[in-house]
Amino acid sequence: MEKYGKLGNENVVKLLFEFSVPAVIAGMIAALYTVIDRIFIGRFVGEIEFSGVSATFPIMIFYIAFASLIGIGASASISLNLGRGNKKRAEHILGNAFSCFNILGILIIVFNYVFLDQILRAFGVTENTFIHAKSFMIYLIPTCYMTFLTYGFAGVIRAEGNPKTAMNINIAGALINIILDPLFIIVFKMGVAGAAIATLISNLAAALLVIYHFTYSKKSSLKIRRKYFKLNAKILNQIVKIGISPFILQVSLCLVGLAANNMIKIYGNDYDFGIYGVLNTYLIVIFSVVLGISQGAQPIIGYNYGMKNYRRVEEALFKSMSFTTVFSILCLVITLIFSRELSGIFVKDEIIINRTAPALIMFLMSLPVYGILIIGVDFFQVVEEAKTSSILFFMRHFVLALGTMFLLPVLIGISGVWLSRTISDFIYLPAVLYCQWKWLKKLKFKIKEQQQNVK
Repeated sequence: MEKYGKLGNENVVKLLFEFSVPAVIAGMIAALYTVIDRIFIGRFVGEIEFSGVSATFPIMIFYIAFASLIGIGASASISLNLGRGNKKRAEHILGNAFSCFNILGILIIVFNYVFLDQILRAFGVTENTFIHAKSFMIYLIPTCYMTFLTYGFAGVIRAEGNPKTAMNINIAGALINIILDPLFIIVFKMGVAGAAIATLISNLAAALLVIYHFTYSKKSSLKIRRKYFKLNAKILNQIVKIGISPFILQVSLCLVGLAANNMIKIYGNDYDFGIYGVLNTYLIVIFSVVLGISQGAQPIIGYNYGMKNYRRVEEALFKSMSFTTVFSILCLVITLIFSRELSGIFVKDEIIINRTAPALIMFLMSLPVYGILIIGVDFFQVVEEAKTSSILFFMRHFVLALGTMFLLPVLIGISGVWLSRTISDFIYLPAVLYCQWKWLKKLKFKIKEQQQNVK
């Protein structure tokens, strides 16, 4: 109880750092896979190849969607049962999650190989980038199963009290990728296929470490046991019920990426796929920090709300939003000053750099409100306002993000693709602020009631 009791007593800023830093590091490490691959492809293979690989990014998000569906649902259910002292039930959930990953992995891998050409064309890949996108995906498709295990089970490893193990597995995979990328791309001159093979091997190593953790490692209190492989309807229902929200989030991001690819195909050229890839790479890095702070704030807000420590709830919310806002503004300032230099990290061609630099600024102009939009909505999930969170979530990811992505390019051409995120975020902001204002008004009333009761 002492471990949880500090959430209601210790300095809020100290707690935010303690809970956020591991989540930020984990997110940054996960982002390294994408960043490293794209740097080596863009700098040492070529711009058109970089565009081909960038066009496949929404497919990667699709894999993460299923990892989130089962992984996040399982980790939350396992955490709940461990808290109740029901280790047997926790292992039953783990075994069912492992079976789900095996079944989904086989189905998705077979489907992707059989219909790869059709999938790539549906995702907007052009004739000139098609061969490079296909060369990349042929070797990358099996990583969907490894993503299920590494991304999906990371939360389970943390739930059983081993956050450092989860982080170390991610670090090991990222380091292997960093070593193999230059070896396969520069030394063996294997091009985009080399980058994909490096990612495949590094993901395989991380997945094997996850399996080892749940089978032989003494650090794990849970084990994957064959007797729990048979699927249980109640367990599956519990997993899916919790995991459906992050699954829908990832699917919505996949749909936005699909829409962007097809708008680029209509209003841009082959190199614009690479430009969009650069923009998304920087967003992934920034998002990993903001999301890490949000994840660190949630247990603090949730615990204190449950304990009716409403002033600490308010403090944790504003402090976390303040930190992310300062960080996001700093990122925007760096982007405004060094947009050309940042673009040049991924591509060498001066013409493409000249086009990428202004696109990067347009794409990231909403960064100052990014923390408010992420944390300001995530916190609703832990203060018994799931309906508000769901409405805002649907509004942002399905109505505004997709709406602006389809509409703006029709009006202003390719610049509409770069501006769509910024415009949708600023349209979304008033709705978030209004919901926050309404909720904080109720919170102030509760604080006032507490003060009167004390008197």
